[in-house]
Amino acid sequence: MGFGAAAEGTKARYAASQWAPRSARYFRGVSVFRKEGLMKARARSLDDWLNEILRLPTAPFHEQQVTGRIKAFARERGLGLKEDRAGNLVLEYRHAARGRQPVAFCCHTDHPGFEVIAARGRQATLRLLGGVDEPTLRRSRIRLLGAGGPVRAEVLAVTMAKDRRKDDTTLRVRVASPVAVGDWGHFDLLPLSLAGGKIRSKALDNVLSATLILKLLDDFSAEKRSGHVYGVFTAAEEVGFVGAMELMRSGLLPRRVPMVVMETSRELPGFKIGAGPVVRVGDRLSVYDDELTRWLTETAEALAKQDKHFRFQRALMPGGACEASLYQLEGRATCALAVALANYHNMGPRGAAAEWVSRSDAEQMLQLLTALTASGPQPGRREALRRLIWKQHRRYAGRFRRGGRAAA
Repeated sequence: MGFGAAAEGTKARYAASQWAPRSARYFRGVSVFRKEGLMKARARSLDDWLNEILRLPTAPFHEQQVTGRIKAFARERGLGLKEDRAGNLVLEYRHAARGRQPVAFCCHTDHPGFEVIAARGRQATLRLLGGVDEPTLRRSRIRLLGAGGPVRAEVLAVTMAKDRRKDDTTLRVRVASPVAVGDWGHFDLLPLSLAGGKIRSKALDNVLSATLILKLLDDFSAEKRSGHVYGVFTAAEEVGFVGAMELMRSGLLPRRVPMVVMETSRELPGFKIGAGPVVRVGDRLSVYDDELTRWLTETAEALAKQDKHFRFQRALMPGGACEASLYQLEGRATCALAVALANYHNMGPRGAAAEWVSRSDAEQMLQLLTALTASGPQPGRREALRRLIWKQHRRYAGRFRRGGRAAA
């Protein structure tokens, strides 16, 4: 997640970097996919989904392998599926949900990565896409992906951007075999490990959230559970929310649908890895919708009463900004959830390192998503709280003197 790069100059890359299959019909820059054969198989396990999604490579404007798998799943399950020119996806599940307010769980599908902008022989110049500090870049190895297959790259020099709002940090690298302009890649790190009660991967921010949303949709569709839920998957968040901006322009998601933005966020004082999912009340840019946040909190509290093992946290998470702030600015009813993360953006204590989260935090996040989908947003919480507060006022109002008294 990040707002470290300017959105200007990046939108033009959409057309060249994203694709849509032939089964779509188009209008106003949006493609709507036909529902194909329904898959009647039982839902995959969480481990199956983690192995299937987290091993895939991704970077800003290069999310196609992740989004391709999401689209394939939507067709298998017969879910509603829409895509805009940015490669943003909106999946819809609805069953026995008459009169129930829908909810959208939202996440981005990219992670900081690199693009080849110049190449000659066994050397190349890469542009950084996303926010990573200089010490991490200097002490890293990179895996580039091109027509000839994966190519490992060794960092020779780093030139950091003078303005952090622009994506002009570059790296000079030595490559194991020739690469071409337009090739792209990511840190050469562990694809996935599920050992020791941790989920470790080259890219959890924010592909882990995408994995949990897919697992949720898989569970509900396989068992035909009652609910009305959208899965929203955006592109190019790491360079300044530009995919989310395009989502607002394209209108893929009905405006009336409340949005729950999911993130993996760096651990800071006030919220801990291993203490459960976080009800995120805001980020460094804004605070979120109070009524929706109360819904998240009350649902989590009810789960904690039912299940003594369920834990959750509630915190302002100022370590960065997320798409929820943009959606708020666009007038959308928005709240947020997060899982605390170590080695944010692969910035480890000794150079590039795999990100990791507590497995129990991820599992309890899925538990919370399931409960939220089952209940649906319930309007009126703000008014109910107001009535409760004024009830206390009525209890004691008779003790105040009538008419008041002028100050001396």
